[in-house]
Amino acid sequence: MCLVLCLCGAALALGPSRPTCADAAPREVTVDPMSRLEAARPFLGWGTSLAWWANVVGGWGEERRAELLDLLFDTERGLGLNVVRYNIGGGDQSDHLQFYRPGGAVPGFRPAPDAAYDWEADANQRRVLLEGIARGVTIVEAFSNSPPWWMTKSGSATGKGARGAAEPNLRDDMYGAFADYLTEVVRRYRDEHDVAFDALSPLNEPSADWWGFGGNQEGCHFGVAEQERLLHEVGAKVREKGLGTKIAAPEEFSVEWTLDTWRRYREETRALVGQVSTHTYGGSAEARRELRELADRAGKPISVSEYGSPGFHRDLGPGHWEYPSALELARVITLDLNHLLPVTWVYWQAVEPSDWQHHWGLIHCSYTDEGRPWLIRKQYWAYKHFTRHLRPGSLVLPLPDTSPLLVAAALGPGRRSLVLVVTNPEPEERPLMVDLSGLDDLPAEARWFVTTEGQDYAAREAVPVRERTLTLAVPGRSISTLVLEPVATALIPPP
Repeated sequence: MCLVLCLCGAALALGPSRPTCADAAPREVTVDPMSRLEAARPFLGWGTSLAWWANVVGGWGEERRAELLDLLFDTERGLGLNVVRYNIGGGDQSDHLQFYRPGGAVPGFRPAPDAAYDWEADANQRRVLLEGIARGVTIVEAFSNSPPWWMTKSGSATGKGARGAAEPNLRDDMYGAFADYLTEVVRRYRDEHDVAFDALSPLNEPSADWWGFGGNQEGCHFGVAEQERLLHEVGAKVREKGLGTKIAAPEEFSVEWTLDTWRRYREETRALVGQVSTHTYGGSAEARRELRELADRAGKPISVSEYGSPGFHRDLGPGHWEYPSALELARVITLDLNHLLPVTWVYWQAVEPSDWQHHWGLIHCSYTDEGRPWLIRKQYWAYKHFTRHLRPGSLVLPLPDTSPLLVAAALGPGRRSLVLVVTNPEPEERPLMVDLSGLDDLPAEARWFVTTEGQDYAAREAVPVRERTLTLAVPGRSISTLVLEPVATALIPPP
């Protein structure tokens, strides 16, 4: 099979006719599975963390909660997410709870050093976790932002020192106790709730210098040496308790930070880590490829365990201010799929309070009045272009740069469909031609879904396949998904 993407600067009227580029030479990018099949990777799923919205939404009434969860997890009515990251809270002293942002004060399971485990704690997040699993979640990971307050040097789960100080907050005599705490929660959920955590991460952006006392969320800085010490303590407890849970690390803020930390780990630490997890708030295509190559050599899967696309200021006008975030979300996902090749991709904070000063959420709702209408934001529809059709079990075909268009491609789970997600961040429409001559069987047309300034994942007229070629003009500032089904190729048999 051979896909050829033909891009040129000349404008083209909307329609299925072949673009002509009289004034600019076409730019072609060829993807040949005969040579690229080895680079193609199976994809296991899309997700969201449960911090911190589940700590609130889990306390809503059953009917209203179900409506919201369907928007995230239902495969027909929503995004069809199948990955969740459960936040094992450290918990804080009562006089520090005033620091936290809405939902951010996740209850810990041991409120004091001399207290027994309180397994009734964190009921709201647990309820959302279990209801997500009932809706089709198949991959569950656990992560920690901070140790319990009584294990810290500052006496608070928010961090130590001032912002920018980069001071480790876990007490030197508490590494083993913290590892025991995390793995005891993992064991309890396995034994009492039938939740088998696929991975456990004791770190969250550990090299960052913004985890200072009095911050609005839990956070803890760890230098590389402290990270390694903690990871080995956790590994020992995982083995001792027979948990069979992978250790995920290093959870750094950007791809470059993850590269730096991974290189500085000792060989025995890299061997201990079962999954390389990174956030992708920064990182070039080259850095992504470099991290993937390092992980490949170590035999480790990569997970994008966090990325969020914040909203922009409302001054641009009603309905317009948030749209650049949707395009940026699609750009980052496409970069990750083509160059990092993660097995899972997880959005941060899918639901956010509508009165909060930041705008990360895919959905905005009231945290104090569950009956108030919520707002589904452009980021939600951008995410749906990927989650709805590039399903778990798909085979991602990594494409080289196709600037100015951004294109991701995958064969569906049964290798009977071809999905293309095309992002055009520029105001002008751009022509796209896909050469399908390498496929053995083709449908007569491709289904087309588009998000623009005024449309949200809208179905457009199907695009005909003519002379084994698919051609259309991609609207300016848009995200499109093209689905060809059924297709067949002898080069890649069904799994």
